[in-house]
Amino acid sequence: MVFSTDASVTTGCGKMFEIEWFANKWSEQILHLPAPEKSTALFEIIPIILAAVLWDARWKRKRICLFYHNRARLNIVNKGRSKSSLI
Repeated sequence: MVFSTDASVTTGCGKMFEIEWFANKWSEQILHLPAPEKSTALFEIIPIILAAVLWDARWKRKRICLFYHNRARLNIVNKGRSKSSLI
């Protein structure tokens, strides 16, 4: 199964899976995080988490393929952890 995501540090994020999609505007709390906490990896991992919550029943017993253009996000997903307490 393949899906795609995109995120902007100033606006929000979105995800597309098959013919379904969602868009999410960042909350004021996320937008006003201190600079050290605002990482591209954080903003790009959020739509993956949202998608897993939204489509979890349809993803059970499936192999999920994620394509990354962000090395930090790739490492976080592959290792299952991050140096960031927010992630």
